[in-house]
Amino acid sequence: FREVEVKDASMILDWRTKPRVAGMMMSEVSDDMTPHLRWLNSVYDSKTYYHWIIQSDGRDVGLASINGIDREKKQTSWGFYIGSDDDLGVGATVPAYVYNMLFAPEWDIDVITAEVLETNPDVLRMHKMYGYEPTPELDHNLSDGTRVVTMKLTKLKWEKSPKFKNFVSEFPTRKWNTKNF
Repeated sequence: FREVEVKDASMILDWRTKPRVAGMMMSEVSDDMTPHLRWLNSVYDSKTYYHWIIQSDGRDVGLASINGIDREKKQTSWGFYIGSDDDLGVGATVPAYVYNMLFAPEWDIDVITAEVLETNPDVLRMHKMYGYEPTPELDHNLSDGTRVVTMKLTKLKWEKSPKFKNFVSEFPTRKWNTKNF
């Protein structure tokens, strides 16, 4: 994982606007680079959001982000996508790295939440495999009627599953102006 840089804007926008990726996202992004660059530059000052480029064998293949960080409640949400069509298999291991990072003492997170479109059964199965539990009381619909399934993974449950403990990587935050962990 490496920090996102402004020079990555075009690559990220290309990934984000691919039908395969865009079809599983809850928000729409235009292919206009101006608002995309504005958003990318603003992220470094956010206290509740940060993101990284996912790398495989030294190649940039996707994006992982944490968002909605709540230090009082010790929880956050997260998401990721693999933008490279040749590296889709990498996606199966990305969550373990993120969970080990977020549940580490320096991040002090106890609950990770996820929202997944009901039309994305592969990701729903993947989250369940990692130990997520449904939180149906938080499910909701998008304006187009698409159902959003909500789930949570607790630190306690994650710690009871030692098979993924070796999935550890650096998640640099040198550019993040509001580091507070």
